[in-house]
Amino acid sequence: MPDENQKNDEEFQQLLYRLADGTLDKSEAELLESLLIDQPERQALYLEYMWLDSSLIELGALAIVLLNSTLVAHEENILFHSAY
Repeated sequence: MPDENQKNDEEFQQLLYRLADGTLDKSEAELLESLLIDQPERQALYLEYMWLDSSLIELGALAIVLLNSTLVAHEENILFHSAY
């Protein structure tokens, strides 16, 4: 049977996932905050997870910009060659 600390760690991870996907409600945010108090390991994990999440969002945005640029360049190339 899991001990209280393990249960809190699992709950903490679930709350982090909900925070990252934007589904964390106010009571869950308060619970997450309480699970971070005086818990340096959880605080470090929280910062790492949030950094990773924001980096993935930025990477996704960059991929979209690059894909759009490639598509525009390809369309311009087609238009240029079809004009001649």
